[in-house]
Amino acid sequence: QLWVKDSPSFDNSKGTIYLAGGLPSPGFSGKDGLIATVVFVAKAKGSGAVALQPQSQILLNDGLGTPLPANYSPVNFTIR
Repeated sequence: QLWVKDSPSFDNSKGTIYLAGGLPSPGFSGKDGLIATVVFVAKAKGSGAVALQPQSQILLNDGLGTPLPANYSPVNFTIR
């Protein structure tokens, strides 16, 4: 099982999605892998952004849970 209890979940009023999970050893091995698919339904025209919170982490499956250095850039979008 990939996801931990109560994950994934979302809160429309806060505009947040919560994902927490992992794979037991040997974990994932490969170049590319899909973690999740998120579908947004537009309520009106406008613009917005999808971003990870500053405390977001990706941890290596190295037996230590070493944080993977990563840059999290927001994704901007426009609904026309």
